Amino acid sequence: MLHFFFSFLQIRKGGSPGVSIVKEIGLFGLIIGILGQSIGLYTAFSIIEEAGMISPEILISGLKVSSVTTIYGLIIAVSAYLLYFALRRIEAQNAER
Repeated sequence: MLHFFFSFLQIRKGGSPGVSIVKEIGLFGLIIGILGQSIGLYTAFSIIEEAGMISPEILISGLKVSSVTTIYGLIIAVSAYLLYFALRRIEAQNAER
């Protein structure tokens, strides 16, 4: 399985553009997470504006729900960057040989 993954990314001597795809996936995950939270907050604020007075508990629970996409986006970004750095290190070791 690991061999398939490395061959998919085309890790070979001299570097490959496949490794940078991992970094781009992480950035894309982060951007989608922030976009999801922005859309959620916009929707929540629109509903709050229409409803008028609401309790702080409802506001906090809405903010908590809107943060879910950003949390997952950050998890994807951090995981992708860790994988990217590991793959770059493997490429550097292969280039030395």
